[in-house]
Amino acid sequence: MITENYHTRLGEDAAKLINKINSNFNAKYNSKNGKNYPYQITIQDNLRQLDNLVVDKKRI
Repeated sequence: MITENYHTRLGEDAAKLINKINSNFNAKYNSKNGKNYPYQITIQDNLRQLDNLVVDKKRI
Protein backbone atom coordinates (compact mmCIF):
# COMPACT_ATOMS: atom_id res chain seq x y z
CA MET A 1 0.00 0.00 0.00
CA ILE A 2 1.39 3.41 -0.93
CA THR A 3 0.50 6.48 1.12
CA GLU A 4 1.60 10.07 0.63
CA ASN A 5 4.77 9.73 2.67
CA TYR A 6 5.81 6.07 2.69
CA HIS A 7 5.18 2.48 1.61
CA THR A 8 3.76 -0.05 4.04
CA ARG A 9 3.33 -3.79 3.67
CA LEU A 10 -0.08 -5.13 4.59
CA GLY A 11 -0.73 -8.50 6.12
CA GLU A 12 -2.58 -11.08 4.03
CA ASP A 13 -5.92 -10.51 5.82
CA ALA A 14 -5.68 -6.74 5.46
CA ALA A 15 -4.82 -7.04 1.77
CA LYS A 16 -7.90 -9.25 1.21
CA LEU A 17 -10.07 -6.69 2.99
CA ILE A 18 -8.70 -3.83 0.87
CA ASN A 19 -9.32 -5.83 -2.32
CA LYS A 20 -12.90 -6.58 -1.23
CA ILE A 21 -13.55 -2.90 -0.49
CA ASN A 22 -12.10 -1.89 -3.87
CA SER A 23 -14.26 -4.42 -5.69
CA ASN A 24 -17.37 -3.14 -3.89
CA PHE A 25 -16.58 0.47 -4.77
CA ASN A 26 -16.00 -0.46 -8.42
CA ALA A 27 -19.18 -2.55 -8.71
CA LYS A 28 -21.98 -0.88 -10.62
CA TYR A 29 -25.29 -0.06 -8.94
CA ASN A 30 -28.56 1.43 -10.16
CA SER A 31 -28.76 5.14 -9.50
CA LYS A 32 -31.79 7.41 -9.11
CA ASN A 33 -31.99 8.06 -12.85
CA GLY A 34 -32.00 4.35 -13.72
CA LYS A 35 -28.44 4.21 -15.04
CA ASN A 36 -25.69 2.02 -13.63
CA TYR A 37 -22.76 3.83 -12.03
CA PRO A 38 -19.89 2.64 -9.86
CA TYR A 39 -20.60 3.17 -6.16
CA GLN A 40 -17.57 5.44 -5.94
CA ILE A 41 -19.15 7.87 -8.44
CA THR A 42 -22.43 7.81 -6.51
CA ILE A 43 -20.62 8.68 -3.27
CA GLN A 44 -18.68 11.49 -4.97
CA ASP A 45 -21.90 12.93 -6.38
CA ASN A 46 -23.61 12.80 -2.98
CA LEU A 47 -20.62 14.47 -1.32
CA ARG A 48 -20.63 17.20 -3.97
CA GLN A 49 -24.32 17.84 -3.32
CA LEU A 50 -23.69 17.96 0.44
CA ASP A 51 -20.81 20.37 -0.07
CA ASN A 52 -23.02 22.67 -2.14
CA LEU A 53 -25.72 22.57 0.53
CA VAL A 54 -23.26 23.46 3.30
CA VAL A 55 -21.71 26.28 1.28
CA ASP A 56 -25.14 27.70 0.44
CA LYS A 57 -26.19 27.58 4.12
CA LYS A 58 -23.04 29.49 5.12
CA ARG A 59 -23.92 32.28 2.69
CA ILE A 60 -27.29 32.88 4.33
